Amino acid sequence: MAYAGYYFDPDEQTGKIKAGMDYMGWYPVISLTAETGRRSYTDTTGRTLKWRETDFSASMSLPLNFTSSRWIKGIEPMAGVSATFKNMDNDIPYEFRENQLISFTYRFYGYIQYKRSLRDLFPRWGQTLQATFRHTPFSENVSHQVGIASVTWIPGLFNHHGIRGYAAYQKSSGNLATYANVISTPRGYFGLNFAEFTVLKADYAFPIAYPDWDIPSVMFLKRISGHLFFDTATGLNSQLALQTLSSTGLELFTDWHFLGLLPEITLGVRGIYLLQQKNTEVEFLFGFSF
Repeated sequence: MAYAGYYFDPDEQTGKIKAGMDYMGWYPVISLTAETGRRSYTDTTGRTLKWRETDFSASMSLPLNFTSSRWIKGIEPMAGVSATFKNMDNDIPYEFRENQLISFTYRFYGYIQYKRSLRDLFPRWGQTLQATFRHTPFSENVSHQVGIASVTWIPGLFNHHGIRGYAAYQKSSGNLATYANVISTPRGYFGLNFAEFTVLKADYAFPIAYPDWDIPSVMFLKRISGHLFFDTATGLNSQLALQTLSSTGLELFTDWHFLGLLPEITLGVRGIYLLQQKNTEVEFLFGFSF
């Protein structure tokens, strides 16, 4: 299976181009990826560094599926290695001590979900757990990063409503510019570089309408739905003081099929209120699924 695409990386405020291939003819699964994009980092002195980063990686994973009856469940351990090449922007008067890095990643992912109906926005019940460890053992300035994240789903107040909770912890040491975050950050905040922080998120999802608006062979509007959310993160900033960043808001989603094609396209908008900054922002959302 091969894939390619362009996507927005909210953690670093950059766009990336990524291509990859998964070979499933053997067991374990072999994955190869290549990606390039821009990154930024603000250090403890307040200076901002900007550079282009290119990564080539290879990994092996063992997807074990234990699905039975109404429950979808399984585990997937993974180990991989990547080579990273960095080129600082010409207008930045600094250089990397190391422009090339070899990094190793180890990940465990486990999940259990109750099978949902077509109208359910979330699984009625479910739990996932992901633990990630990354390090650069051959670097002059050895970096480590560990991240643990869990998602929990429970039913909402009415049919097809759902509640999703997210809890995560991450700790990094060494050169913090080496790695992007492996856990999700509060919506509306970008480029967070805490050495250690925790994140809590809560979503309440609900369907609004099923208009079944159809222009044959052109487009079909399947569903309109909404999410209420609250996110918060607490971590040690560059002055080693505890800092809390929180946001709340509303997301509106529309699910489409275009030109009679199978992929479901999701278009949406997100309104965010940043509690500490007392500021409002708007983001546009895009996604697709098969």
